[in-house]
Amino acid sequence: MKASPDKIATPPAPPLPESARTLPVPVGSPAAPRADAGAPPDTVAAGSASQVEDIVRRALPAVVSLRSGNVSGSGFFVTDDMLVTNEHVVSGHTEVLVRLYDGSQQIGRVVTRQAAVDLATVRVERSSGRHGVLTLGRLGDVRVGQEVLAIGSPLGIDNTVTRGIVSGLRTVTGITLLQTDAAINPGNSGGPLLDRRGLVIGITTMKLMRAEQLAFAVAVDYAIPLLEGRQSVLPTQSSLASLVPGVRSDDQPSELDVARVRADRMFSTSLTRCRKLTEEFAANFDRYTAACAGRRTDWLVPFGSPGGSGTIQTANESTPTCRILWSDVTAAAQDIKAMIRDIEERARQAGVLPGVMRDLLERYGLEEVAAAANR
Repeated sequence: MKASPDKIATPPAPPLPESARTLPVPVGSPAAPRADAGAPPDTVAAGSASQVEDIVRRALPAVVSLRSGNVSGSGFFVTDDMLVTNEHVVSGHTEVLVRLYDGSQQIGRVVTRQAAVDLATVRVERSSGRHGVLTLGRLGDVRVGQEVLAIGSPLGIDNTVTRGIVSGLRTVTGITLLQTDAAINPGNSGGPLLDRRGLVIGITTMKLMRAEQLAFAVAVDYAIPLLEGRQSVLPTQSSLASLVPGVRSDDQPSELDVARVRADRMFSTSLTRCRKLTEEFAANFDRYTAACAGRRTDWLVPFGSPGGSGTIQTANESTPTCRILWSDVTAAAQDIKAMIRDIEERARQAGVLPGVMRDLLERYGLEEVAAAANR
């Protein structure tokens, strides 16, 4: 049976917290297919276990590549116009470039996001309906040892499929993760982890945990509140463990995990503001380069650092416009430097470990800016 594209088809929901109960997600009517077009790709719906080839054939048209700034990742359609992806893939952006299975590109608008579970939803405004739609499973049906498939765009290579098993179920800082030995690489982030029925049981991520030969996916249940326009109210570890009868989940958050969460809570507002200033700086710098530089310009120069080989070393202030643009660029750079140094000093005084702060800066896309600010 095919699932209607204007609802998220889900199996019966497990006893989730109030914030994660499954409700239909209201969406607009899908666009009618052209008369000369073939039938749309099959929706991947609940059913018995299928051959891997059949699951892949039906799922691939629902998986997309996303790009926001210099960050790329994956996502997948759960309705005709709504995608699920990782929050770190769209972090700091309100719009992203979406490349569909057929190679066409569209602009997607970030609708909801929750950094704590590294999930976000993106709406494609001009959906043609010529793509697949994946069906959400539930954590309560997941069993350690079951076979899974991961689909995404690792290292920019679209439509890549890897195969493995669920190696374990882990609770980290109150979030249930599916550990898998299916290969997950940069670019896979935000793609679906499917069971043998073609149901999404997790969203692959590279940000919540990073360890050699270990791959993780966020349990799909956390996506449901976001699709309803709400934030997940994260349950306690014990209530998460109760979602998976017969599987013991006794992993306590490590000191490093606790430190990361504490630092994020302390500095998320400042880092978000700094990220916004950085985007404004980049826009002003691009305008200056286009209008005044005349040749390749190193963005480190406004921060007081020497430019790289073949770049201008000083400002071109030959016209009033160029002088104004350069003044805006250098002022923004100095504001960013001051903010980064203030955040790092407050973190030092609060006892935040340098490695934790580096991870946090990387998560907000500020690692290069921080390095430039401290030169």
